[in-house]
Amino acid sequence: MSKVYHKHVNYKYTLTRDFIDNLGVYGYECETEFIRLQKDGTVFIKKNYSWDGCTRPALNPKSTRRGGLIHDVGYQLIRLRLLPKSCKDAIDKRFLTILKEDKFIGAGLYYFAVDKFAAFALNPKEEPKEEIAP
Repeated sequence: MSKVYHKHVNYKYTLTRDFIDNLGVYGYECETEFIRLQKDGTVFIKKNYSWDGCTRPALNPKSTRRGGLIHDVGYQLIRLRLLPKSCKDAIDKRFLTILKEDKFIGAGLYYFAVDKFAAFALNPKEEPKEEIAP
């Protein structure tokens, strides 16, 4: 009998197309199943990548989706130990820049929240683990 390999995660969003942006982190190269980061900061995110958006109690209006995606990708690369924790500040600042570019009125408040309170999300134990079902 075959086993089922899966991750039980409640994501809010899934990309319906490939996406390219800048992570705000330079000098690093890494790749996962859905993410490829180049040394120039360009990040390629493949179709079907899923993320959970801004953490509760934050709201997730459309003007936070791109920033939330890039921020979640950056933190995931840190949790996977593909980027050092020292990249947190650059990722947080890129999050702020994107929120401003996308005209989110609460950009400063959301940046303050991730800057001061989001370090727990860098912990590798926060990354969903693969489970096996009989």
